Amino acid sequence: MVKEFFWSSRPASWINTALPFLAAALSVKLALTPLLIVGLVYFLLPYNLLLYGVNDLFDYESDRRNPRKGGVIEGGLLPPARAAQLWVAIALTNLPLLAIFAYLGGWRLLTVLVLTCLTAIAYSAPPLRTKVIPLLDSITSSSHFVLPAVCGLLAAGLSVARFPWLLLGAFFLWGVASQALGAIQDVDFDMEAGIGSIATVLGARRTAAVATAAYALSVLLVSLGGGLELVAALTLAPYALLAASCLAGTPGIQGRRAWRSFLQMNLLAGFVITQLFLRQWGVDRIGVLELLAWGSALGVAASLLILGLNRASLRKVNARPGRDPLPSLTVIVLAATNQGPSRACIEHLRAQKYPGPLRFLAVRCPTPNGSPAPAEASLAAGIETIDPGLPPPNWSDTCWAAESGYRLADSDLLAFVDSDTELTPSALAEMASGLSASGAGLASLLLRQSMGDRAARALVPAFSFIQSCWLPNFLPNGGRLRRLRWPSVVGLEFGSCTMIDVVTCGRHLGAGQPPRDVAGLRHLLSKTSAAVIQLDGSALGSAHRYRSAGDVVRVWRTAFYPAVGNSLPLALSGLIGILTVQLLPLALPWAAWAAGSMVALAGSLVALALLLLLRVLLARQQGQPLSTIVWHPVTWVATMAFQVASIAAGLRGEPGNARESRIAPEPLGASL
Repeated sequence: MVKEFFWSSRPASWINTALPFLAAALSVKLALTPLLIVGLVYFLLPYNLLLYGVNDLFDYESDRRNPRKGGVIEGGLLPPARAAQLWVAIALTNLPLLAIFAYLGGWRLLTVLVLTCLTAIAYSAPPLRTKVIPLLDSITSSSHFVLPAVCGLLAAGLSVARFPWLLLGAFFLWGVASQALGAIQDVDFDMEAGIGSIATVLGARRTAAVATAAYALSVLLVSLGGGLELVAALTLAPYALLAASCLAGTPGIQGRRAWRSFLQMNLLAGFVITQLFLRQWGVDRIGVLELLAWGSALGVAASLLILGLNRASLRKVNARPGRDPLPSLTVIVLAATNQGPSRACIEHLRAQKYPGPLRFLAVRCPTPNGSPAPAEASLAAGIETIDPGLPPPNWSDTCWAAESGYRLADSDLLAFVDSDTELTPSALAEMASGLSASGAGLASLLLRQSMGDRAARALVPAFSFIQSCWLPNFLPNGGRLRRLRWPSVVGLEFGSCTMIDVVTCGRHLGAGQPPRDVAGLRHLLSKTSAAVIQLDGSALGSAHRYRSAGDVVRVWRTAFYPAVGNSLPLALSGLIGILTVQLLPLALPWAAWAAGSMVALAGSLVALALLLLLRVLLARQQGQPLSTIVWHPVTWVATMAFQVASIAAGLRGEPGNARESRIAPEPLGASL
């Protein structure tokens, strides 16, 4: 029961009430007094148990029918039978601290404390139950976070006349917008359940417009302070984009995605704003240039470390596999939408020297209008061709093609090969030998990327860099760690050739849980296998996925935002990472020299040297021409531009594509 009440208090949300109290108090007087310590403790567990525990209790009947409820983050389920114990727990945790807090703080603080507690109860408990009164629900919800800040100001001894009303108003508008944003995802469910909210009255899109306007006004009010407050305003601006994203696409789906991004955005924004507070209070005295320079150097060093670990973890395959027969193998060639397997891919597959039963299946992904991709004449020369038809709901085209080929296979091993992959004659044999020797259930072959023209040399290295220097592929590859069921790092969209052991993975991989994006099938494979490994394929073939600059632009624009889970904070973090690791080392030496900061200059030169070393090592490991290094600024400025375009498309509700494959929208029933 204690554990149940603990999780009902939403530990992940404690900071949302404790930080406003503490930050407001310390902004007045930078001293941690007994009164502030008691207040900080109160606005952690006790206040949140009062706020969310009462909410869970009185929302039980509706919450138990809401699929998104019942978790740690978005609400527990407290049956009415727990009512007596809950009120006792609230009294035991709240009353003693409230009494001490009020005694030390005086009558003004006591008045606001009483108002804070009554507002928390009235939000969920009858007779007021303001959460079901449209418009009042947003106002009351916002007060749950603004009032702790008011308590912090009073606890620090600030008179009401000197309150920072502009910032409090901005915080209040932010809270109103956030509650409205959360209501959008539940609008259909609330209407069916007969529950009132701002979204049920105004509708999803009008509510999104209100939330967008409130966020924008909040950002404007914060920015009026200038200086560090302007940085805070820029940090809060993405919230307006999240609300605006609900104006397009399916409101329920967009609202759900926006709310998940909102929860993640709180972590990113909270970190930045905390740093601003520390700088304002004089705790962080490091100069901005010094911080950027050495932070950039640290980021490049981390990328260099990941590159080394990934490279060391790659499983080497036998240069000359033995003549002993290998298990039967079915190669499923996944033809890209609107085109069949390339002639070179077919020729390289037919030239395979595999000492065992070998079968080829070419599965053509349906095009958006429902017709199969055209096949080249070479497909008829000894390679079976399958037209699987349109995919079922919630399946991407490529995953459906892979599953269709899988169902027709009757071999011990399966290999999924992209239609633009060119393998050496011994590649499949060596891959099968490596899979067998490792005892793993899934192996992904890391091939070098083809860079035949100037556009490819300028743009493609970004894919190779992210794959080798930022994705921790060494985790599933490394010793005992690979025995754990890590998320499918090797199953991301960089894998052009994947082989599985059917016995280890099981005969059916998609029953009851169809993949929702193009990486879903490989993700399921990795979860069902005892081990997932990545093999070094630098000498075994190449991937010709990006044949033109248009291919690169299309892949980034359609795949980046879905690849980060349609999460705006993760997408923004990726952009910040690129800026920090790839571009700042080029610009900071000049800025540090102009500013006369030797500390910043040293850090920036270290970052630049490490970045040059990183690019040279990456080029050598993946067989890239060294001329790709000269294109470095173009590579990453263009990549950031493509990723911004992908974010914009995702926020507009456009369905994501990856490798020319339509990704079905997230099922509404699984979102609510």
